[in-house]
Amino acid sequence: MFGIDRMARMLRLLGLALVAQTVVPVGPALAQDAINPALLEEIQGSWVSRFDDNDTEIIIEGREVRVVRAKPSRSLGYTPAPGDLVVIITSGTVDQQIKSLIEGLPDRKTYRIRSRCVSNHGNTWRMTDNPDCSGYLSANTYFVRGSGGVDRPAFEYRTLSLSGLLHGNGEFWRPEVKRRIFGPPPPAAAEPPRPRTTPSTAPAPSAGTAAAPTPPEDTLSIPVTSEQEQREVAERERLNREQADFGTRQLAENEANRRAFEQALRDREATIAKQKADYEAQLAAVEAERLRREREYAAKMAQWRADVEACKNGDKSKCGK
Repeated sequence: MFGIDRMARMLRLLGLALVAQTVVPVGPALAQDAINPALLEEIQGSWVSRFDDNDTEIIIEGREVRVVRAKPSRSLGYTPAPGDLVVIITSGTVDQQIKSLIEGLPDRKTYRIRSRCVSNHGNTWRMTDNPDCSGYLSANTYFVRGSGGVDRPAFEYRTLSLSGLLHGNGEFWRPEVKRRIFGPPPPAAAEPPRPRTTPSTAPAPSAGTAAAPTPPEDTLSIPVTSEQEQREVAERERLNREQADFGTRQLAENEANRRAFEQALRDREATIAKQKADYEAQLAAVEAERLRREREYAAKMAQWRADVEACKNGDKSKCGK
């Protein structure tokens, strides 16, 4: 009887451990640590991937980082959808102070960031329970080639690095910085046409004074031909088609990834339900066996007591059993 009870307790503990390992834990909400107010204020708003071929965009509201759009990733097997929460910033501290390379601008601070982030835990993509993800807000300077071939600092900007689901593509600039660095250079300002004098308005040269040479015809402003305009229109139309095709493919891949992720969740829930049902059936069988043996033992004890009582009352056939 004691062996059956002990086995039942062991099975019960084993089943609880099995369920704990297979159910995806949500994790308790963690108390947020201190974050430097200047850092929190500076990182609010939109950020875009610093890579020219990546249009991933995120938005930071308070401590939450959500996806506006994300470049599909086949290597990760999961691409966050617009609006998905991917990072929760838990703390941010000053790392160092950087002296500005541009005269007249103040020094800038860099920051170390700790956060919870969406990551693959070996079974599914979910938010980490602890601030396991690191980040950084760095101070950068953009240089341009100056006269004499010497580079000179042109402007300052920030790079925001976040890890987790966005690892590998987790470096971001402000949209205006990316446009300024990768955008087309502004067109050169056309030189204003030089004034010309006509024979009717030009002053007559005085005697003994050589006439001023006639200035050459202004050739700085060359009118755009119709052929050039057609080529530019055709190029714009081609770029628009490519952008539209890319957007269509991106939406299709996002939808396929979303369906695959939801199917994986359904499969996992079915596995958990089957494991739980198998455990409960096994526990019920052990419990039924324990009750059967208890009833059998109680019946034997009752028969033994009856035989003892009969022996005491003179029934010798019941004695010695």
